[in-house]
Amino acid sequence: MRMTADEMRRMLAGELYRPIDPTIQAAHAATTAWLARYNAAGAVSAEQRRRLLVERFANVGAGANIRPPFFCDYGSNIELGEREGLAVFTVTYMLAGTLITLWAARIAGRLEEGREQAEDEQRRLLARLHEQAAGLQHEVATRTKELEEANLSLHAAVRINAQLSLVASHTTSGVIIADAQGKIEWVNKAWEHMSGYKLDEVIGRRPGQFLRGPETNSATARRSPSVMRCPGRGQRMTPRRS
Repeated sequence: MRMTADEMRRMLAGELYRPIDPTIQAAHAATTAWLARYNAAGAVSAEQRRRLLVERFANVGAGANIRPPFFCDYGSNIELGEREGLAVFTVTYMLAGTLITLWAARIAGRLEEGREQAEDEQRRLLARLHEQAAGLQHEVATRTKELEEANLSLHAAVRINAQLSLVASHTTSGVIIADAQGKIEWVNKAWEHMSGYKLDEVIGRRPGQFLRGPETNSATARRSPSVMRCPGRGQRMTPRRS
């Protein structure tokens, strides 16, 4: 039987090959079965053993013979020249095949070790990614909760401001809302009625620019804008517009 498969060709050429390839495994099994037949033929004639050698070897010269027991890996590359009597030949092919098989097995072992190391590294990376993903999810959940709480606080502040605006709009006392620089941002209807000024006339202005009258007490005029938010608390601070 001639072995022409790619893996067998690589093995015979001294290249890397897969010893577990089905073609190589089948060839080795066939050789093992042939060896059992040949080594059991010790009592048969030399010509019968020669026919068995022809089945397996690449070439068997006239008169060449091998006395059992005999062992080889494949036998397909062994050649026997013409010889009378006992055939003496080199076992280079057998030894080379064995050495190549051992070398390939060693290479395969290193490849398997490298694959296991790569899988271990992959598992470590996946574990790290899962850990980072869990931390990110926790961070997102924390920030989401903070935003929800801030949103609730904002809604509460808006509701309270709306209630205060409603109260300020309907109170009979004059109310001025000013910014940190004392510039008017809002006044209620009662203040417009008391002062005679409309909101669009005073917005962005300071109360002292138009609330002083000839009888306004100078000490009251120097007081903070917070006092001027309620006309009547000072002394004649809000003269009615004529």
